[in-house]
Parts: sequence; C-alpha cells; structure tokens
Amino acid sequence: MHFNFFFFLKYHAPASFTLKAFSFDRSLARHLLAEGLAFSLLSLSLVAFQFIDALSVLPSLQHFHGLHPKQDNGVYDRAYPLVQFGMTAATALTISIVPEIAKMVGKRNKDKIRSQAALALRVSFVFGAAAAIGLALISPEADHMLFEDESGALSLSLMAFSILTLSMIMTSAGILQAAHHPWTPVIHLLAGMALKFVLNIVFVPIAGITGAALPRLSLRESRHG
Repeated sequence: MHFNFFFFLKYHAPASFTLKAFSFDRSLARHLLAEGLAFSLLSLSLVAFQFIDALSVLPSLQHFHGLHPKQDNGVYDRAYPLVQFGMTAATALTISIVPEIAKMVGKRNKDKIRSQAALALRVSFVFGAAAAIGLALISPEADHMLFEDESGALSLSLMAFSILTLSMIMTSAGILQAAHHPWTPVIHLLAGMALKFVLNIVFVPIAGITGAALPRLSLRESRHG
C-alpha cells in the first residue's frame, strides 16, 4: 500500500498537498485498493507456491520410496529462503517501472510504453538469469555451508531457476498493472498454483523432492499473463 500512496502523491496530488487540502475521492480510493490488493497478491507469489508445496509435497512423499518423508520435506524447504533472496531485485525493479509506464499510458504514448516494457523485461531476464545460474552453480557449496550437508543440492539447483521465472512474472505483472490490467496476472497465478498442485501429485511419488522442484520450472508459462 505504501507504493500506491507514493503513486497517488506523484501523479494525483495537487502541487501544494496538505491535509487540509485533501478531499476523499471514493473512486480513487477503490482504484488504489483494488490495484494495491492485486500487487500485494502478486508479491506473495513465492509464498503461494510454498503453500501449495506444504499441502501436497509431504503427503506425496509418503508414496515415494524414501524412508524419511518429513526429513526429505525439510531438505526441500531449504531452497525457499535462498530463492526469496534472489527475488529482491525483481521486486525492486517492478516497483520502479510501474509509475513511469502508468504515466506513459496516461499520455497514450504506445511507442514509449513498448520500449519501456521491453527494457524492463530484458533487465529482469538478465538479473534473474544471472541469479538463477549463479545459485544453481554454487548450490552444493551453499547447501554444505548453511546446512552442513549436500542432500538438498539437486533440488536447490533446480529451484534456483524459479528465480528467473518468478522475476519475469513479477515484472510482467508490474507492466500489466501500469496498463490498468492488474487482475490478469493474479488469474494466471491462481492457474499456476493449480498446475503446481497437480504436477506435485504426479512427480513427487516418482522422483521425491526432485520431482517437487521440477514443476517450478513450468512457472515460465505464467509470465505471459
């Protein structure tokens, strides 16, 4: 919500903004609340998929040939803090591009909108790919340094690439929000969550926690939202 208040101050507030001059605009308030809610939901993308994993991975591990499903599930959960750390740059980029593209949408400057959107996606891809490849390459060392063994290195290296897909999703969501389509990426997020649940049920009994990490790579399809 702090982002939406900043957006209001920058583009809607009068030059000499004071509390006395402030008048409540219900239409603007609804607009800010709706877009703020959509942006907040998209910011929780990683948490949403973690919730799906919590519902489906452990029960599915009961059918895998592993002897310690709870321990395996704990090993799989190691990757989330590192992936979240890699998402920081994408979130910052999204927050920075929305006001500028929204300003261009208001001026109906389609060429600049396309140019800025393409630039944002390229920058997001470069940063996301660098973070994903870097984390995948150092996953055995990172796993050993943080957890004193390398049992989760393979699943961590696979989940590292979700940094790239989630970065593209967040940037695409920011562009759509600026273009006044804030709920389109939310719908795609819900579809991705349903797909992740189904793929977990299919792959985890076959390949264990590696099977849980593989479906995260399918998140790339959600970025087209």
